[in-house]
Amino acid sequence: MIKSFAELKEAACCGEPAVIAIAGGDSAGAVEFAHLAEREGLASCVFVGDPTAIEKTLARAEHKPERTTIHSAPTGEVAAEAVRLCLSGGASFVMKGNVKSDQLLRAVLHTEEEEIKGHGYFLSHTAVIENPRAGKLLQVTDGGLNVLPDLEGKIRIMQNAIAVAHSIGIEKPRVILAAGMEDTGQDIPAIVDAREIVRRHREGEWPDAIIDGPFGVDLGLDPEAAKVKKIDTPIAGDADIVLVPNLESCNIAVKMVLYYTNAFMLGLVVGGVAPVLLVSRAAPPEANFLSAALAKMVGGS
Repeated sequence: MIKSFAELKEAACCGEPAVIAIAGGDSAGAVEFAHLAEREGLASCVFVGDPTAIEKTLARAEHKPERTTIHSAPTGEVAAEAVRLCLSGGASFVMKGNVKSDQLLRAVLHTEEEEIKGHGYFLSHTAVIENPRAGKLLQVTDGGLNVLPDLEGKIRIMQNAIAVAHSIGIEKPRVILAAGMEDTGQDIPAIVDAREIVRRHREGEWPDAIIDGPFGVDLGLDPEAAKVKKIDTPIAGDADIVLVPNLESCNIAVKMVLYYTNAFMLGLVVGGVAPVLLVSRAAPPEANFLSAALAKMVGGS
């Protein structure tokens, strides 16, 4: 079980390097990233896009990988071509370079390759932070894609997060279905949906996880909160995944944690053809590197 970013880096940088398709390879940040990924043994990168623009960017770079692969793609097809590389086995996952996020995500979900039609992919974003109090990693989802998921959407988001947890060695991740309060019969969407997920879980669904709620998020992070509230739950103070009611609550909560702790998060879009690195534009370079490390673990699971 991987419990820290340091352990994640160590696990991902051993073994055969992954191959990352950088959608829009004419990006100085992407070239710097490729240099670091190659140096650390994490991955080699394929720069997808206009070869002339990519070559100019590489020529200007102070640090660049020793071996470069350029994959030509016409304007408007860059993101889709990066996804097709993953589908054909030419790359393991995708990183955003000089393309818009919405173009990249549409390509991940809607690539026209016949092989993936009807697979029922469901994209969601998971943020991963270090939880020093519990001494392990914590996923919070979904604060990047699904604005107001319904019951089925929350289940799909949860399943994606459980798969990520399995990829880093958590056999039965503990999932807290977070709400603004505990269940006393309120007709509030977060509580109603959580009530139904827990009912189905107790009847045998998702045996590869431990799921409980709806609870205030403090129960999943602090065992004392459960004692004070007299709530007996196996996830008390030991959550691996926080499933939130909507995008705003997740995005606000994670950003407040990062701001007040001077920490950073890893960000991945999962549930599609291949993992996609998606972190804040204000994140340090280390966040991209470690997100790639996580993507390598997820893609190899």
